[in-house]
Amino acid sequence: DCLPSPEDLKYKILVKAKKNTQEDQNIQDEPASGKQSSDTKGLENDPIPNKDVNQREAEIAKSEALGSLVNYCEALKFVSLDQERHFWQMFSLTETKGLELSKDEQNATKFVQINTTNLSRIYPKGTRTDSSNYDPFPFWSQGCQLVALNFQTEDDKNQHNRAVFRQNGGCG
Repeated sequence: DCLPSPEDLKYKILVKAKKNTQEDQNIQDEPASGKQSSDTKGLENDPIPNKDVNQREAEIAKSEALGSLVNYCEALKFVSLDQERHFWQMFSLTETKGLELSKDEQNATKFVQINTTNLSRIYPKGTRTDSSNYDPFPFWSQGCQLVALNFQTEDDKNQHNRAVFRQNGGCG
């Protein structure tokens, strides 16, 4: 199994989102009981603590609606290069983590191999408050398909990005 070809994906909108986990489904199936307590099943690891249970259930319902649109790109939290993935699962890394992976030859080889079967997205580190851009070439050369740049900054990185896409008929 593999993703459709770029030609097959022309004029389509790809939605990347996290699918609901079984734990999210269990939380949604529980009856609402007002405020969250420390013994509420499944919510002890909730990234948004002390929220009203009804509000949390509404958020899960929204994410379920979004998750149902995901047909090609299920977001998967990056744990390691050895993590098992299906071809439709993708992950995102900051530029710092991506560069860190490429320093070690063994990891760099694994990263390139993963990019032959899975989508990966690299995005600017959060400390780029001036909207500057990192060099996209190392990530493109490792097969990263989505290399996010700050388009509001007109620099040589954005010029290279436009040139690469123009050279290839407007696609990646």
